[in-house]
Parts: sequence; structure tokens; C-alpha cells
Amino acid sequence: MIVVKIGGSCLSNKQDIRRVIEIVEKNMEKRVKPILVVSAFKGVTDELLAQAQNALTAGFDLEKMEKLHYEFIEDLSPQIKAETERRVKALFEELRRLLLGVSGSVLSSSSKDRIVSYGEKLAAEIVAAYLNNSGFEAKPLWDKDAGIITNSNFGNGSILDESKDRIRRKLDTSYIPVVAGFFGRDKEGKTVTLGRGGSDYVATFIAAALNCEVTLFKDVDGLMTADPKIVKTASTIEKINYSDALELAYYGSKVIHEKAIIPAMKAQIPVRITNFYSPDKGTIICDGGEATAISSLSNVVKLNLFSSLKVANIASLLSGLNAFEINPLLLTKASRHEISLVIKESEADIAQRTIREIDRKANTNVEKGFGLVTAIGSNVREKGMSASKFLFDKGIYVNAIARSATGRNLCVVVNREDVPTATQALHDFFYTHT
Repeated sequence: MIVVKIGGSCLSNKQDIRRVIEIVEKNMEKRVKPILVVSAFKGVTDELLAQAQNALTAGFDLEKMEKLHYEFIEDLSPQIKAETERRVKALFEELRRLLLGVSGSVLSSSSKDRIVSYGEKLAAEIVAAYLNNSGFEAKPLWDKDAGIITNSNFGNGSILDESKDRIRRKLDTSYIPVVAGFFGRDKEGKTVTLGRGGSDYVATFIAAALNCEVTLFKDVDGLMTADPKIVKTASTIEKINYSDALELAYYGSKVIHEKAIIPAMKAQIPVRITNFYSPDKGTIICDGGEATAISSLSNVVKLNLFSSLKVANIASLLSGLNAFEINPLLLTKASRHEISLVIKESEADIAQRTIREIDRKANTNVEKGFGLVTAIGSNVREKGMSASKFLFDKGIYVNAIARSATGRNLCVVVNREDVPTATQALHDFFYTHT
């Protein structure tokens, strides 16, 4: 058994779905049953979000989206085409009713999650139809029918551990399950989306529950030694351990989100990331991989906090931030009552509000215009601190620098405009500097 996740950027036309059929055929030839997890077709999630907003004001329009999905099913055999059209039409009717319910009202987090989930539902229906049309037996599944039970954190939910037993029961089937990624259902029966990397997260959680391998098909070759848009000589990482992959995701990699790595790490199952269009290359995330990589974030801020709490109680403040899914990237300064945190700029406002709720006497201010460049891997322990001197020699001003408790990463705060230069410099240092 293997879990195969197909990303939305890999589902843009009929030929892409035929590639999915080929992937299924290759696995079945090896007598390996695939469980598919699919994202919404390319561009559909953004369109759903736009129409949800339009429903509040000028009115929504589903014509473009309906045309896209109906074009996908034109080539199916008459019987399967008729049944798929019926099921797709029913989903669009449900979606239309939801949007009408939003019209002239407010768009709650719960309503937004329900609306956005239809991208994955439609994709699962159509991919399953193609599989049935090719002689396989397949069935679309989602949320509780696939065993995915979540908490109630709308927009950025987490899958509950009790889902594992449900997944084993629900996916122990004779047919090929085609699971809609990106969302689940909470205990009250409400749809909850899982945030960035949600479909990867569903795939790795299912694989962990079933104790099998998982392959994530994307439009890139895998994890890279640096962002190839910045570092032209960046190369694909063939093998990397869970901890380093987790830090690479946490500190800026857009290829995989950290929440998707955690289930695999706990279950000690390998995760393969590969290119949907040229699957010969790829990255394996496993227990024993070693690699050095440079990640970067160009929109971070320093949140300076003067609190009446003693440093010994700062942990409670950080826990309060974690409850809102705000995880400081770096602690750059700490004294008796003052700390300085590096966080993503998008989190600054809610972080300040949260801090004031915990400590009404707290004073905060935000310094903008920074970036964070992080070197990750085994070589960092040996060469990390000399890398800061290398940056200085290159004329890059370092605002702050710190190492992780493991010593396997080196975080450097630089001015935002220096992120590309610092990324290139650190990549040069660890890969070409002697």
C-alpha cells in the first residue's frame, strides 16, 4: 500500500489526470494499492475565495468554475459521464446555496471553510471518474467518510489522533479511495480546512495511520539546497532527515509545510517528494538523511516586548502565542523583563493583541524591514559561527544571529533587501567555501 498525493498545480488539464492514471497503473502492476489524495484543480481554491468575497457585495458567479469542471468530464464514456455530471451538478448546487447564504451577511470562518472545500470535492469526484473510466474501481471520499476528524480551528485545523483508527477502517477497501485533501470535519460536523500544506498533511497523516510510504507529487523536483529563484546553482536534496526537513519548512521552504512532516516523523515512515512531470528526481525525508540547506523569509519583523512578567514566566506568554498558531522564529534578546522575538510580518497584529490579553501592562513595538536567512544541517554545527564572519566580509549587515539548541541551524536576521545576497552567500559558504 502507498499513499499518493497529487498537488493542485499538477491538475490543470485532462492530460494531467491521464498522468494520474499512469501512476495508478504502475503501482497496481507492482501489486501495490494506491490511496490517492487530491488537491483542487489549479486555480480553483483562489477562485472559490474570490467568489466567497463577491457573495458579500456584488454577487458571485460560478460560470467560469463550472465550465472548467465540466470540460474535464467531456471525454468520459457516456454512462460514467452522465453519473459524474449528476454528482458534479449536485456539488455546484450545494455550493450555490452556501454562497446565497453568505449574500448580504457576513463570511464567517466556518462558512469560508465550507465554501473552499468544494475545490477538493470536485477534484476527487472527477479523478475517481477517470479511474473508473479506465477500468479501475474507485470512489471519492472526504472528511469523516475518509476518517479525517479535526479540531475546530477553522482555516488552520489539526487532525485528531483518534482519526487513525477511523482511517484504518474507512480506507480498508477493495476499491481505490480518492480522498479530497485540505480539509476534514470536526466533532460537531463542521468542515475545517487545514491551512497551507493541508493536502500534504492529509496524505502523510493517512500514511502514518496505515504505516506505509507516501509520495507527494508536485511541480518541483523536491526540496532544494536553496530557493532556485535566488541561487541558480541550488540542487535537489536527495535525502534529508525529519528534523532538518522540519526546520527547513519552518524557516521558509514553500515545498512542504512543517505540519505535513510531523505525522511521518512520529510514525518513522519515508516521505518522497517528486516532480509530477519528471518523477525520476526527488527528495526522500527519512530517519537517516543528511543535507545542508539554506532557507529564507523576506517578510519578518522584530517584536520587542517589555513585560511585567519575569523571564521565568515568559514560557506562558509563548504558549499563549502558540495557541493562535504563532510560533516565533527566533528569540534575539532576553533580559529580566524584556524580550525580542522575530516573527512573520503577517502575524504581528494578532501577536500584539494576544500579548496584551495575557499581560495588560505589556508594552510592545514592531520593527519592520527585516528578513531571516537560516542555514540548516549537520555542517552548520561545525562551520556555523564562522559563516557570520563570511557574511561580514561580504559586506552584509547582520542585525542578529542565533543558533538552535541542537546546533544544527544558524539563523541570521538581515535587512530585507539583503535576503537574496545573504542567501547566496551562505549557500556559497557551505557548498564552495573551504
